[in-house]
Amino acid sequence: MNRIILLLLLASAIIAGCASSNTCPKVPSEGNISSPFNTDNDEYSPSFWDNSFYYTVSNRQKKINETIYRSEFIDGKFSRPKVANDLPIGSFQNVSSLSFCKNPNSGNLEIWFAANTRSNNKINRDLFFAEQIGESWTNPKNAKSINTEHFESHPFVSPDGKILIFSSDRPNGKGGLDLYVSIRDNKGNWSSPRNLTEVNTDANEISPYLSEDAVLYFSSQGYSNSKVYNIVKAAPSGYAKWANTKLMPPPINSSADDTGPAIFKDKIFVSSNRPNGCGGKDLYAFDLCGPAKIECYVTSRFPNFPLSGKAYLFDNNNNIVATQEVSDFGVFKFDIIPNRRYTIRYENSCNSKYTAEREIQVPCSDSSAVVVRTMFEFNPVEEFDLVEIKVPFFVTGYYQPNTRENLEALRLKFAYNLIGIDEQTKYIERPGEIYDSFTEEVEKALTEAAEKLYDIVSLLNDNCLEKDDIKIQVVMHGFADPRSISPKAMFPDADIEDEKFGVFVKRGDKMDNDLLSLLRAYYTAKYFERYISFKSPNLNNKIIWKIEGKGVDNSTLPDKQKRRVNIKILPM
Repeated sequence: MNRIILLLLLASAIIAGCASSNTCPKVPSEGNISSPFNTDNDEYSPSFWDNSFYYTVSNRQKKINETIYRSEFIDGKFSRPKVANDLPIGSFQNVSSLSFCKNPNSGNLEIWFAANTRSNNKINRDLFFAEQIGESWTNPKNAKSINTEHFESHPFVSPDGKILIFSSDRPNGKGGLDLYVSIRDNKGNWSSPRNLTEVNTDANEISPYLSEDAVLYFSSQGYSNSKVYNIVKAAPSGYAKWANTKLMPPPINSSADDTGPAIFKDKIFVSSNRPNGCGGKDLYAFDLCGPAKIECYVTSRFPNFPLSGKAYLFDNNNNIVATQEVSDFGVFKFDIIPNRRYTIRYENSCNSKYTAEREIQVPCSDSSAVVVRTMFEFNPVEEFDLVEIKVPFFVTGYYQPNTRENLEALRLKFAYNLIGIDEQTKYIERPGEIYDSFTEEVEKALTEAAEKLYDIVSLLNDNCLEKDDIKIQVVMHGFADPRSISPKAMFPDADIEDEKFGVFVKRGDKMDNDLLSLLRAYYTAKYFERYISFKSPNLNNKIIWKIEGKGVDNSTLPDKQKRRVNIKILPM
């Protein structure tokens, strides 16, 4: 479907339910929103507040007073426009350039507009404002701190009511009509208007508009050689400052005059007298941003691990707006609306417990398509540390974790004088009753860590895996606190000859912090092995164990928390 057909569909959606006018061609120029908005008169100065669309109409033949029309956006459609008789502008001549905001001091709705005034038989144009209190408007007031004896028009006030931008031909400008900015302070006073020298030229600049992301749009005759009005944008470079001006691309700009930019629901509305319109100046609507998509790639450190699954696209309100099946190659894409924030969730089909999310802000490009690329690294591997619990994980000098069973066994060794009676084993603390209060937290931490390991190992045994030889490596690092150990200390238990774990220790071997840290890693690993075997005996064949003693922990942790084990789960 080409762009012209899409814009015709847009126009029909905007004016659904309204009869066409004979003044508009059957196929108007691209973007023309057609009748009943556009007629053989001039339509210009579009503006929006909430879901209301305002614009100005001027009869080109009779030269009658400018009239403000309003249309409501209801259920995805604009209603038939009507004269906005309820606005406080009835006593003014040639009113245009409406701008709405919230007064930052009162919180009331405020309206700004430009209108002709007469002084000493001279017609001038000034800025006015009124405030809505309840259901009624105050009488409009002349913005005396802003206006001069010269021309002021095209006011735009930021929705928060703090920044006013307008056009004026007052002296000492850059040339013709320039844009000026004024800031409202906490007392409601406006600062002396500053010439926007960073965007003005020696030609005319009019009809400013600020987007929600503080981008300044305006019309200028100074950015092309043709001297027609073009729509220009400038990026924010500070509060009420802008830079990096550039012309908007076609079809937003044309070879004719294009003025009055205003944005509503990802569309930019302008007024233009380009050919094949309904007559004079017409209103046009175009996509503000080019097309956009998100490309997602899932990777894994496990060779040949299936990456298929399902992906969900959530909008900023956490509603699902699209879903995608993810191939075994881990690739999926979403077409999205630019200038929005999305959340993407990926779920792996082999591991229902694994999900990953990314929050993405999709930028807007008015000149090209936007492709946002993001990666999901599917690694059912982890590193976790038993230091998270704030109690001693091991008795001072001992190497088996502080479970109830191990504490009871250690106390029996002391009771039978198997340890603690000479320099060889006095490095092991006799566990007092205080250690009983630690066991619940220690056992909980051990169980949670063992369950994490079990979940990962059981994943490797899933039927959806194509290879049986996929394994993981579990690296156990043990640590000791800096307490010194007697040179006569020795290992008092039975020999350890464990080829599976690569640990070989003889009874009577000299005990130091290196060996102590190794034994802590080893006995913790044996706890995990028993846990996994109890739940599923065959799963231990999927694990390659690597036991390492790291000696003294030189971190800033309290000494009792340095007696710990770190677990790394790595792909093979």
